[in-house]
Amino acid sequence: MEKSKSKFILLGLFCALGLFITSCSVWEDPWLTPDSTNGGANTIVEQPAETKAKPDAVGDIVLSDGTAVAKENASKMSSAQKAAAVAVIFYTSGNRYLKNKIIGVGLNIGSELKWGLKGAEACSTFCKTYINEIKSGTDGYNNTYFIKENVTDYSEENYPALYFCTSYSAAGFTKDWYMPARYEMEELRENIESVSTAFTALGKTLPTWSHGWTSTHDSSDHDSVIQCNKVYIVWAAFSGSNNCDKYFDPLSAFPVHEFN
Repeated sequence: MEKSKSKFILLGLFCALGLFITSCSVWEDPWLTPDSTNGGANTIVEQPAETKAKPDAVGDIVLSDGTAVAKENASKMSSAQKAAAVAVIFYTSGNRYLKNKIIGVGLNIGSELKWGLKGAEACSTFCKTYINEIKSGTDGYNNTYFIKENVTDYSEENYPALYFCTSYSAAGFTKDWYMPARYEMEELRENIESVSTAFTALGKTLPTWSHGWTSTHDSSDHDSVIQCNKVYIVWAAFSGSNNCDKYFDPLSAFPVHEFN
């Protein structure tokens, strides 16, 4: 009798164990999704960070479809979202010169680049003739493309930093990148910590700030001669002008884009 009891107990335990295993096989973890490519076995699927329709704050990360991830959600981005990132916003509003623009910087920065070579057209007589078109401290796009479209010697060799910006391309935003104007670059300098934090979240490294070229030519008069070989440079602490062909180490070219 005792043996029969033991058999029934063991049989009951096996049945219970079978039910437990069966129930486990159909239990779904919210992080696991059946994958048809491996016979329906569960695979881990990354959950993307929440996005918004368009960027609207400093530190926002712009994706290739024009949507954005808020800076506070940057650490939650999936691998796919990181791969789709194209820019980080550094200005949205508040500057009395720039007014309302949404401007982001590209994720790849040009380093150790001259603005232009000595003797290049935009660093000589061209500047004196067209100074009113290329002296803007707020409209880097116009400065950049007026030079690109009107000099006769525009090339990577003659204008290394400027060319880097105009030829910059990112998925979904393949054109209209430009070298920032003086006050645009100053906003990038002021918000460099937020931008750097976003770069780090994306696995990117932002160069240590030293100097940054701008597209703003110096229109000041010295002995009635316009300084047509000088453009503004934004340093870590202030802005000033220097020769287009002067070389600094490091001197960076930051391609920027409007996301209005």
